[in-house]
Amino acid sequence: NSNIFYNMVLQENTPFPVLSYNVYGTTYLWWLICILNDVKNPFDVNNSGKTFKILKKEYLKPVLDQIKQQLQWEMIQFLIMLKMVIKNFSM
Repeated sequence: NSNIFYNMVLQENTPFPVLSYNVYGTTYLWWLICILNDVKNPFDVNNSGKTFKILKKEYLKPVLDQIKQQLQWEMIQFLIMLKMVIKNFSM
């Protein structure tokens, strides 16, 4: 969707943390670029001339907040199940 993404063609081989810094001002979001572009090997920097889908900055916080919320919910579910398993083993 061109409303929330734009395409970037890399002019030279660029490690994903560097691409993340160039796009978002931090090296820590390299994983987001890799996920959005179905990158199988983030250590392969032979990406010159390739087009990458980039999430626009204005959508970054809502997307990261949603990911965080989902991870927190999954952690809560995991802890509830773990508590049940431990309870069953202690009987």
